[in-house]
Amino acid sequence: KDKPVGSNKERLEARLMQSIIESSENEVLSILHHCFYSLGWDALAKVFDGLIVEATPDATMTLGEAIAFAQNQCHARGWLIELAEKPLHGMEDDELPTITKARAALVEARALLG
Repeated sequence: KDKPVGSNKERLEARLMQSIIESSENEVLSILHHCFYSLGWDALAKVFDGLIVEATPDATMTLGEAIAFAQNQCHARGWLIELAEKPLHGMEDDELPTITKARAALVEARALLG
């Protein structure tokens, strides 16, 4: 059976650091979620290092304004982070390239078989 790598102290420190990072991430995500919600935006999902948000009919700011507001609220609480809009926004209806290629392969296979 393989022995764990590192001393007990090193493994404990690694677990502690993981807990600190997760706690910090949760605090920032909580600030962001509250900010977007208060501005009429729904946080739909956390994806890697970001949130997928969607405006409700009650949205009081544009996405850019909401991002700036949320970033300022993070700064006010001591989190010096920079928020940015990622390419997904406005592209949610675009077909994924992998699906397009798979569909083309199916059409080609059906033509060959039939």
